[in-house]
Amino acid sequence: MKFFFNFAYKNMFRKKGRTMLTTIPIIAGTVLLVYTISFIEGMNNMSYNNIINYQTAHAKIFHRDYDFDKKGANDNATFNADENLTKYIESNKLVNSITQQIMFSGNLSDGINKIPVLALGVMPLSYRKTFSTLENNTPIEMPGNGDIYIGADLIKLFDLEEGEICFLEGRTKHGAYDAVDLTCIGFIRTGNPNIDNSSVIVNINTAKRFLETDGEITDIAILLKSRKSTDSFVRQMRVFLNEYYPELRIMSWKEEEEDFFAFAYADQISGYISILMVLIIAGVGIANTMLLSTYERLKEIGTMRALGASSRVIMQLFITEGALIGVLGALIGSGLGIIMMWHASYVGIDISAMIGNMEWGYPINTVVRGAFNLMIVVKTVIFTFLMAMVSSLYPARRAIKEQIVKIMR
Repeated sequence: MKFFFNFAYKNMFRKKGRTMLTTIPIIAGTVLLVYTISFIEGMNNMSYNNIINYQTAHAKIFHRDYDFDKKGANDNATFNADENLTKYIESNKLVNSITQQIMFSGNLSDGINKIPVLALGVMPLSYRKTFSTLENNTPIEMPGNGDIYIGADLIKLFDLEEGEICFLEGRTKHGAYDAVDLTCIGFIRTGNPNIDNSSVIVNINTAKRFLETDGEITDIAILLKSRKSTDSFVRQMRVFLNEYYPELRIMSWKEEEEDFFAFAYADQISGYISILMVLIIAGVGIANTMLLSTYERLKEIGTMRALGASSRVIMQLFITEGALIGVLGALIGSGLGIIMMWHASYVGIDISAMIGNMEWGYPINTVVRGAFNLMIVVKTVIFTFLMAMVSSLYPARRAIKEQIVKIMR
């Protein structure tokens, strides 16, 4: 093995300029691949945290007739959360906290302007333990009856300040039109556009009176001690609900946000394909370099074969040389990629000015940070190494197909 390595190393630097030109697209492709995967993983992780912390928790219990296509509709299915159900959930060792909610739609008005909003009726103390939405807002006991928190981006459309009165209008569960005047006590700023752009939060008692739900709720949100235990917990709860509460169902945060996961997966695949195209071009460059090297060294190859070198030995020499070129480019590219990945994970990119309030699929609208994961680099180097070996196969086969007599003539 040492012989193959030394021989390939010397041949690789016979034409230093050509070798370095061959490694440039490999370096570029490696850097882009590391950087892109880092950002994709980082955006996905931030999106997961935003979804869990501000929208879904780890799981939710709904009525079986709840229609997710009409999410927020005021005539959607509701249910009574009895004490036995809540105690059973809280007694589970995987559970950190739970909270009851009412989700409904309405129009927010300052008396002049009016805009559709998604309203959430919450139990203040348990809501703050389960979600991070209000963690930067005080006082802790709010929102009380008659109070409202408004999404920070919504406030741009109204001339409202804290302490002023606004109006929430809409239809009750039974279809009657109603309106309630509320005091603005703060603004919701989470970095999640799904919340900041279109949501308001009121006390659950205000929501029950407004919707005339007779004490019923739309869901119970459950925060677990670890995201990894979600699937296990959901399986346990499904057995319990099927036996004692067949009218209810539980959904994990992944199931509730399956549309986002479909988008994220498609976006991830498209990103990988774009970068892989660069690496394929780099592979063509390696093949071209090795092919030129083959024709330049035909007499050497002929001499080696005449002295008894087998076709397998010749192929190994060329494949080793191509692999070394790939590893050289991958190592340089990975070094640069690690620096860029560090910057992406600790500094990030502020995208708020670029997208503003635009919906772009990910529930992030402030600073996007990548994931600092050295396994990304390891996988990239391995992939580039294999790609370089594959790219060297054709030139190696051409080398062993040449006839010795013709070569030595």
